[in-house]
Parts: sequence; C-alpha cells; structure tokens
Amino acid sequence: PWLILMALVAALGGLAHYADGWATDNRVEIWLRGREGLEQYQILQQRFGGDEVILVRLKPSSEEDARAMTAAKAMGLQLAELPSVSQVLDPFRLPGAAKPGTQNAWLGAQQRPLAQALGLIGQASLHFDFLLQLDPSAGQAERSQLASALQKLREEKRGEGLELYIAGHPLVSAALDAESKQVQRVFAPMLALVAIMGVWLLLRSLPIALLSAFPALLGASAIRAGYRAMQWDANLILVSAGPIMLVILLASALHLSSAYLRLLGEGVLPVEAARQARKEKFSAGLLAAITTSMGFAVFLSSSLEPVRRLGMGVASGIIVFVPAFYIFLPTLLSLVKKGPSYGRHKTPSTAFGDLALSSYRFRKVTIALSALALIGGFFAFQNLGSNTNALRYFPESDHLKQDFTSIEADGTGLTTVEVLARHLSGETW
Repeated sequence: PWLILMALVAALGGLAHYADGWATDNRVEIWLRGREGLEQYQILQQRFGGDEVILVRLKPSSEEDARAMTAAKAMGLQLAELPSVSQVLDPFRLPGAAKPGTQNAWLGAQQRPLAQALGLIGQASLHFDFLLQLDPSAGQAERSQLASALQKLREEKRGEGLELYIAGHPLVSAALDAESKQVQRVFAPMLALVAIMGVWLLLRSLPIALLSAFPALLGASAIRAGYRAMQWDANLILVSAGPIMLVILLASALHLSSAYLRLLGEGVLPVEAARQARKEKFSAGLLAAITTSMGFAVFLSSSLEPVRRLGMGVASGIIVFVPAFYIFLPTLLSLVKKGPSYGRHKTPSTAFGDLALSSYRFRKVTIALSALALIGGFFAFQNLGSNTNALRYFPESDHLKQDFTSIEADGTGLTTVEVLARHLSGETW
C-alpha cells in the first residue's frame, strides 16, 4: 500500500504541475465553431486581415470642448503604440479629409453621402471613434495585455476628467480569461479544501478524509492535463471540468470510506474490511459511474464545441477513474488501522442510512424526481446555444457591459460604419 501511495503521489504531483500550464482562450471564434454565425465571422476575418477589432470612443461635452479635442487629436498616435495593435483608424487622420487634424474632419464626415444615406446625422451625440485593428498573429496572452493597457489608458483619461468607452471582442475574451484563471487558481483549490474539511467532519478521521480526497484530486488534475495534452485551451466552460471531476470522484470515494470505517467499527481486520468494502460497493459504484457518464455524454449533442469537449472529457474521466479507484483505493484505506469512536448506536454512515431509508419509503416520489432530473438534463443542452451571449455573464455594474451598452445606445460611430462599408468592396485601410 505504501508503494502504491507513493507512486500515486508522484503521479498527482506530475499531473498537477503539467496541468498548471493549461492556457486559457475565450476568443469569440471558439463559441462560433459549428454554428451559422461562423460564416459572417470569417468574412470579417478576410476583410480586416484579422479576427478582432476594438472600438475606443471619446465623448466631448460639446463641440467647443477644447481639452477633449486636444486629447482626441493625440489619441490616435497613443493607441497605435499599444501592444498587438497593427493599425488605428483615426477620425482626425481620415484619408481624403479636407483639413486633417482639425475638428472639421469630424464635422465634415456628417456631410458625406454615406452619413446622409444612413440617416445618422443628428441621431448620436458628438463623439470620436478610434478603430483598432489587432495583429492576427497575436495570441490570447497578448490580447489580454492589450485589454490591460486600454484599462490603464481609461484610468489616465478619467484622471484628466475625460471618459473613454471601449468595446470589442478582445475585451470580453480577456475578462472571461481572468474569470477562467480565477476558477483554476482560487475556486478549485478552495473547493478541494472545503471538501476535505467536510469529509473530515463527516467521517471524523483526517487520514481517511485525505485518502478519500486523494483520488478526487488525482482525477481533477488528470482531466485538466488531458485537455492540455489535446491542445484544447481552457475557456469558461472547459475550466469547470476539474471541479466537476473533484466532486464526483470524492462522492464515489466517500462510499468506500464510510463502508470501511463501519466494518472497522464492527471489529473486522483492516485488510479484510477493505476487501469487504470493495465487494459491497463496487457494483453500485460502477452503475453510478456508467449512468453519470451517460448523463455527461448528452453534451455531445450540443452545437457548442466547448460543451461537447466538456461532455467528452468528463464522461471519459468518470468511466475510467471511478472503477479504477474502487479497485486500488481500498488497499490504501487499509493503511488506517483504527476508526474513530462514534459512541453507542452510532456509525459514520448514519446520515446516509437515514437518507436511503427516506428515499425507499417515498420511492415513487424519488423515482419521479429522478426521472424529471434526467429529462431536464437531457434537454438542458438545447438552451445552451441561445444563452451564450458573453455579456450576460457580467453584472450590470461591470464597466465592460456599461461600455457596450453605451456604444449601442449612441449608435455605431460614423467612422466605423464607413470602414465596414468600404471593406465590403474589398478595399484595404
């Protein structure tokens, strides 16, 4: 048992270290693969020579706001120096402008035939739009650096009494990347700690709690390492695979641990108690693994690639790890020679026994609720496609969502509309 434990500890360390390098990527293209919006997205890629652009908007208080006008004139050059930016469309440096670098460049745009045809004159407040084209070779890490630089620029302008509104897919993906890393580096470790504490309180044995949590930690690290080996970068859906595996495997291990402690309390020798616990729980554990794996396999029907990958990974992990842990975990449990004292007429499985008896007494209700849960889980994936607007993820107070809302309320900037329309003819910037 000690040799097995040492080998598994080494495996856990290696998998956890490898999985720690799992990169994050929440770019919009990931959510469009296999969906009808991908074709329009690919057209934008061809037109702009990249996959994403960012709109930076400055709103002067009036046409006579000299301070805002001075800042706007200099902002185009300032934005061009940001990381991953390959080109900036500057309203003060438009090709063909009558007087480049003056306020008349913006006012003159209102008189252009396109602006009149679109009916945008007088509908939006005065604002200056800067459109940033990103370097197509920039990875997600570079895009996140750009998002941070833009946030810093926003704070600088706010200190000068000016307000910037910034919108674009790279900002959303950078924010979702930060959330993904938060799940991996904060939520998942806290979940593991709380789970171990809960098992310790339930079974009243720290060694058993650690041995029960060990397979769960190993499985959670293994699935993350597997995703990295498949070169499937983490996103806000895939990153949940680790916590999901942790909870499912810990629940499976808990059945074995509670049975082992009960047998120890009945005076059975450790090795024999481990063997009996395996024999007693293996069939039920295997059935639970199969049904749970089938439940996650339903996600393979989703049109979203991250959901399909989540279902594929978790379903495979459960069907592999649960039976494996039921085979070798009892051997590790036998290292604990003595169980805790629970007092008279009490066993570590009392709470589970009461729940099982209640479920049996009201078995029709239990079966009905289980059937409803199964049906609900089967059809839940159908709603995933219509609820993938990333902005819904953020609270109303988030500046990212407020910027998008403000820009939408004002209408698309004239310069942005002109660039989009010109590129339909295939012209370059």
